[in-house]
Amino acid sequence: MSVSFKKKDGTIRTISFNPKDRNEIVGVGTNVTNPYIFRVRDLGIAKKYGSGAWRSFDSRSIISIKSRGVEYKFREV
Repeated sequence: MSVSFKKKDGTIRTISFNPKDRNEIVGVGTNVTNPYIFRVRDLGIAKKYGSGAWRSFDSRSIISIKSRGVEYKFREV
């Protein structure tokens, strides 16, 4: 599954991840109190570096979601 979203600086990022990934987040991150924030493990970074692959995104900034070959696009509001 992949998600494309607009970052705070306006650039577009795409993250590929497994939504069933339940590995523990280890490190010096902060607790998420915002219900719109999702934390996922970026498979591209995990394959390349092995660690440090945890990324977060705000669900309100999603542009598209692709799963099983089907892409769903969203309009900005």
